[in-house]
Amino acid sequence: MKRSLFLLISLAVLSITSCSAVKEIQELIDPPPPPTPTASPVKQKEQRKLFPIEQNGKYGYINKTGKILIRPRFDRVKDFSEGLAAVKIDEKWGYINEKGEIVIKPEFDSVLRFSQGLAPVKKLSERWSYIPCL
Repeated sequence: MKRSLFLLISLAVLSITSCSAVKEIQELIDPPPPPTPTASPVKQKEQRKLFPIEQNGKYGYINKTGKILIRPRFDRVKDFSEGLAAVKIDEKWGYINEKGEIVIKPEFDSVLRFSQGLAPVKKLSERWSYIPCL
């Protein structure tokens, strides 16, 4: 009883000075329910659908069952990120989609994966820059 009275008086005094203090006191009287495990603000990690393989010195991609979905024809490959993967053809890097179609032509000397719609890329005599995911 004394605690409730104290909180009520505190609420009355602080309501004049601070909205955030009122909220804090209201949460002491009636706390919010605990967060559920499924209500996480963190995005779940993107699940991989395609995995790099190497055959006779060329690279392509298979699915989880081992079926080749993108035939090995690239000099090097990187993992897919945001639906695109970096591939190397004749000493230059570009990007393909999950169907194996070239969507960003190979013209870069160094590339990194896409994150939040952008990928860092570099041409030999230039600085690093960003390209958007198409």
